[in-house]
Amino acid sequence: MGYVISPCSIRMPTARERAKWPLKMVRTGVRMVRDKRRGWLAGRRMSERATHWLTGLRFQPDPSMKPQDPKAEAITFGVELETTIPATSGIVVGAYHGGAFVRVGASTATNEHLTAPTFNGNHWKAERDGSIRPIHGRVACEFVSPILHGGAGVEHLLQFVEWANAVGANVNGSCGCHITVGVKSIIGTDDPQAMSEFARKLAHIARWHAMSLYGQTGTGRHLNRYSHTLAE
Repeated sequence: MGYVISPCSIRMPTARERAKWPLKMVRTGVRMVRDKRRGWLAGRRMSERATHWLTGLRFQPDPSMKPQDPKAEAITFGVELETTIPATSGIVVGAYHGGAFVRVGASTATNEHLTAPTFNGNHWKAERDGSIRPIHGRVACEFVSPILHGGAGVEHLLQFVEWANAVGANVNGSCGCHITVGVKSIIGTDDPQAMSEFARKLAHIARWHAMSLYGQTGTGRHLNRYSHTLAE
């Protein structure tokens, strides 16, 4: 049951007071709701019936989750992860833009072979990248994903990163991450004029919000010669 705590006493609220309480939602459970005119309503664990008596509101369950957006699910994307891996990982690293399929890698904890996850049967690739600077005992490796899409693609990406961590992949200041998005899957056409207009608008947005985008990494990536701002 709820009570009004005034400077002098603790008493039951009147009907007029209850009508003035600025409550948006009251749920079964412990509540502490402020009444600007009358002090505080100290909420104890209340049943639905008591909640309705106090506020005139019945218990309302959480709204259902927003349904999946079929258009968002159709957006295609690809990811490139620049890393360094142990020389003893057993991963074959192919040539630049000529990567080798990633099938297995040796666990750093047990040395057993861990099968790399695939997306709809498609493998990632491992290729060299001259911008990555590994330390002794490690090898530069850029992992290149197959074409991914939707929530399933994001979930797969998380699984692959977990696998990469298990086989000893890590990053340093020379590493980066590239994400490629299929424009046709966003605007619904591969018409050159439409794609050009989309790219123009995207460049405009990216330019004006560049520092916020760089700031998401927590590093000075704008000082890297590979990722200058669009204004330069």
